[in-house]
Amino acid sequence: MTDMVADLKHSNMDPRHDPRPNSPTPGQSDHDWPSSVRLEDMRFRATGGIAAEIAGRLESSIQSGELPAGTRLPSERVLAEKMRVSRTTVRDALKLLELHRLVIRRRGTGTEVAPPDPRANQVIALLGGVERDLHDVAELRDMVEPSIAGVAAARASAADLDRMQDLLERSEGQLTAAGSLQCDLDYHLLLAQCSGNALLPPLLSFMNDATAKYRLDSHRTRHSRHVSLEGHRRIFRAVADHDQELAMDAMKAHLAQVAELTEKYRIEAATQALPTAETTQGRVM
Repeated sequence: MTDMVADLKHSNMDPRHDPRPNSPTPGQSDHDWPSSVRLEDMRFRATGGIAAEIAGRLESSIQSGELPAGTRLPSERVLAEKMRVSRTTVRDALKLLELHRLVIRRRGTGTEVAPPDPRANQVIALLGGVERDLHDVAELRDMVEPSIAGVAAARASAADLDRMQDLLERSEGQLTAAGSLQCDLDYHLLLAQCSGNALLPPLLSFMNDATAKYRLDSHRTRHSRHVSLEGHRRIFRAVADHDQELAMDAMKAHLAQVAELTEKYRIEAATQALPTAETTQGRVM
């Protein structure tokens, strides 16, 4: 097999922890294929590249930890039969995963899920001891996230775009504030993954974790959730068009809108908490 291309996209980090904690230790046996990942139930868009969609679906299972490091993938023949596609399509999908350093392919032994990049774990360990001042983290987001969007626009693959579109479709449902916030966090993290830089997802996870409680205020009303989703859609269109400048501008506008919505909610909540004149008079009497 050819060597994997260096420094392409690698790891997804959950806002609270490393989602791929089950890296095999020396002497540990490979993981069996989990029953929860049903290949025969996968459906694909007729308009997209099937190989890219297969890679995207398998990547999501790897990133979430559902397919932990060391899991052996079924053979190309079995994958093709279960997903009702050609072996050539499966081979192309596995090549995409290999390029992203998500699987290791060896002649004669098959394909298995690769362990997470140790550099990402080092970043997580370093950030774990950093004081999470809200103002500092918000300022960091303003400086970093537009650049992440721009790099994602330059590097996002077809599989990346499919995952973004799936997440946008999930965000369109009748979600609670907490559900909408989780889609928001996942979307920004996905952009970092699309950048192809293994160090950016843990940095984005740190920012997500530090701002999640504050950002919940921007998802409390249907209007605010709609505004946030529209911002995500504009970013997606720019990334899909591989327009770096437009993606950066869209992210800047999105962050500004969310900050405005959050501040507006906080002011309204504080105002409602103030005692009215009638209540004050009642207390005096």
